[in-house]
Amino acid sequence: MTPQEAPHKPIHIGNLIEQRLEAMGMTKATFGRRINTSRQNVNALLRKQSMDTALLQRIGVALDHNFFNYYAEAHVPDSIRRGEQSTKVLAAGLDVQTAIARLNVLLLGGA
Repeated sequence: MTPQEAPHKPIHIGNLIEQRLEAMGMTKATFGRRINTSRQNVNALLRKQSMDTALLQRIGVALDHNFFNYYAEAHVPDSIRRGEQSTKVLAAGLDVQTAIARLNVLLLGGA
């Protein structure tokens, strides 16, 4: 199964942002001030399953967290998560640049 065909875990970014707020002990009002929006808009953001990348980047800066990692991790094939492919690359005795290039092909399907 190629990475493009692999099913990915659904991500509800609003829930993840809310979890980060709770972990930081930050109120919605404080968060709203940090991203220059009202508390009502914060509540709407937290209900969103997806959002614009520019907004997500602003939120990440405000909360000192890279929310894009959740998307990257959701698309990593199970064989790489288990280390099977990286073990094959290392066993082949490849230099680091070649190994990274091969892993990118495995992850991105040659893109």
